[in-house]
Amino acid sequence: MAAIHDAFGARSSKGHVMVVSHGDVIKSIVASSLGMHLDEFQRIVIDPASVTIIDFESPRPRALVINNASGSVSALLGDRAKKRILLGGGSGPLAKKKSK
Repeated sequence: MAAIHDAFGARSSKGHVMVVSHGDVIKSIVASSLGMHLDEFQRIVIDPASVTIIDFESPRPRALVINNASGSVSALLGDRAKKRILLGGGSGPLAKKKSK
């Protein structure tokens, strides 16, 4: 998992990277990003064809979206949601977009 974190953290160009894989691989990346022990990765649900977005540009990885199957990936990648650090929680990028 350290190699994945290092690879994304060392990228010199900004922008989005799409990684397509089987659910267990994605679950292990999410677990590692959240600081969970790898033995706990099966507690995370990742459905087929779902989208999970992790921000590796922050000092510590942040899970922005996990297991979303609502459709548009571009709607989930809004700059406002990506740049905010929510203290005390938040309603997420989809809820903010719908409330406009």
